[in-house]
Order: sequence, then C-alpha cells, then structure tokens
Amino acid sequence: MKKDKEWYLAWQPGNAAYARDDIIVAVGLRSSQDALCLRDIISWLGVPDKVNGNAETGSIVYYFTSQEETAAHFDVVEKQVKNFGVIARHRDNALTPDGKPFNLLDAMEEYNGSEMKKGCNS
Repeated sequence: MKKDKEWYLAWQPGNAAYARDDIIVAVGLRSSQDALCLRDIISWLGVPDKVNGNAETGSIVYYFTSQEETAAHFDVVEKQVKNFGVIARHRDNALTPDGKPFNLLDAMEEYNGSEMKKGCNS
C-alpha cells in the first residue's frame, strides 16, 4: 500500500492498518492543521517508557524503547498540541540563542505525565 499524505490524513483512532510510526506521522500532519488535545494523542500512541519536559511550559518528549534513535516531540500550548514530530535522542538537535548546537533532551527534566491525563479544557 502506498503511504502518501492523504493516506496519513485519513487515519482515525483505532484503525489497525496504522502502526505506531504511522500514527506519529499522521498526528504530526494533522496537528499542523488542527489543534489536537495532548491527552488524546497520548491515548493513541500508548503508554510511554519515559517522558521528559513539561506540558505547562510547552515541550514534551515521549520515549518508546522500540525507537532507539528518535523520540516523539510535542510542542504544547494550553494542553493543545501545536506541533508534533520526532527528535534525535543521542546527538545535537537544537541551537542555543548564540548558535551553539546542543542536545535539547539533556536540558529536560523527567515528567510524571499526570497533566497528560487531564482534558484539554481542565
């Protein structure tokens, strides 16, 4: 089956034809068009092995042991996902304001995820 943009945008929660990596792409495409509730995205992807970041300050990284090189990265505003994609786990993946490369994950604290279970309007 050809996986093009339209195929990913046709994804609906619970569709067994989409693997977790497909869901990450589908949600990423959809979040660029619509604000999605972080709680819903988490329920679609499953329980993470680890979470870093903070939903209140706008950035969460969601780890699965099956993805050794990358992790799912959410940009969040008021519990709505505004951007979604993947981030490299073991190399520089961001720049400081003065242009020096660094690994953003090294600057993040572990996050207990309790805020992710609340609704978008709670």
